[in-house]
Amino acid sequence: MNENVKNIISYINKNLYNNIKISDIENEFHYNKHYIMRLFKKETGLTITDYMNQVKILNSLSQLSKTNDLILKVALDNGFNSQEYYCEIFYKVMNQTPSNYRKISQNIKSTKINELKDIKEEILRIKDYKVLTLNKPK
Repeated sequence: MNENVKNIISYINKNLYNNIKISDIENEFHYNKHYIMRLFKKETGLTITDYMNQVKILNSLSQLSKTNDLILKVALDNGFNSQEYYCEIFYKVMNQTPSNYRKISQNIKSTKINELKDIKEEILRIKDYKVLTLNKPK
């Protein structure tokens, strides 16, 4: 990947929640904004705005799956100005709604917890069985 694009990505990631604009990137790197936009798209396949939105969406996944925060709060916490825009971008990136993602991820978490409980019970049964067999009179 082009070194300039790597630097731009690093800058974006560091400043993602500071409402950065293309002009900020232009001023930081002293390149024409059209050059920056063309180069970024050529190297990543994404526009700068699409990249920033995807990163914000990916950053929001943990909050969606680990909390019961309102979707509006998740949107605002992750740099979106409205729930509607967040949901629109979320659907474009994840091909599902934030509510559906939350439901699925929390069901998976619940299933994994139940599986771990079952494994723990099985380990205890095996341990008890070994204790019984070892202490069994001959």
